[in-house]
Amino acid sequence: MQRLREVANRLRAPALSFAFGTWAHLYAAAEQAARVAAQIQSQRMHAEHLQAQHGSLEALIERLRGEYEQRLVAAEEEKRRALEQQLVELTGSAEQRAALAEERAREERIELLRRQTLRRMMNKDLASAWTAWHELWSARVYSLERLRVAANRLRAPALSSAFAFWARHCQRVRQAVSQAEAEAKSKALSEQERRRDPAPHRVHTASFLRAPSRTLCTTRRGAAPFPF
Repeated sequence: MQRLREVANRLRAPALSFAFGTWAHLYAAAEQAARVAAQIQSQRMHAEHLQAQHGSLEALIERLRGEYEQRLVAAEEEKRRALEQQLVELTGSAEQRAALAEERAREERIELLRRQTLRRMMNKDLASAWTAWHELWSARVYSLERLRVAANRLRAPALSSAFAFWARHCQRVRQAVSQAEAEAKSKALSEQERRRDPAPHRVHTASFLRAPSRTLCTTRRGAAPFPF
């Protein structure tokens, strides 16, 4: 039935039917051309994307090659230095060994400083946050403590004054006790030193004991002899 209706329409208006057929054919051709152009554009974009990926992969390969070459050179240099250090340890003099030990200690300090710097850079934000929180907490605790002290003084001024006087008195007593202990220790040390080195006292005593004998000798050698 559909085909009979189409044939009847063509016979009734052949010019209109021909025009519609031509339009339909042109429309289908235009759609086909658009699809082909879209496919070509998609393929071109895909090719450009692949080219860009190829360029980036080549750059990555070159960078990795350079890094591995640098690592290889560094490994060779490290190997050479390790062999030199072993040679110095086995056949070197004392000065060379001391210089080697100093160099190793310097390298360890440099490595430790590098790790600490890297750790600080990685944890910079965390450290800043912790420092800010700690300062805020300290300020709040100090403020609350001062408010508590002021409230206690206002609530019981007599008791607060008595406590302050007692605290000052205890501090003076502790200072006096500390001074007395220091003086006692000083006296004990002086006494120990005197007991440990009594030679000056013996010399003084011997000089004192020799003085009468000199007087006696002088008297005997004088003009007036003893009367017996």
